[in-house]
Amino acid sequence: LESGIVQQVQAYIAPKLFGGRDAKTPIEGAGVSFPDAAFQLKNSRLERLGEDLLIESEVEQNVHRNC
Repeated sequence: LESGIVQQVQAYIAPKLFGGRDAKTPIEGAGVSFPDAAFQLKNSRLERLGEDLLIESEVEQNVHRNC
């Protein structure tokens, strides 16, 4: 994301809970300090796949992002 090469993201949501102290997060890295610095998504689409949900979005390329 930080390098600007990601154009689209897909997130799957299933009716299952995983987790624990050592569970991985969907997005690694330093993160952002303020909500205004977050990566913005656009043109989102929601699709039901059986009991699961797929959310597909384009990553908005914003050169003026403040981290």
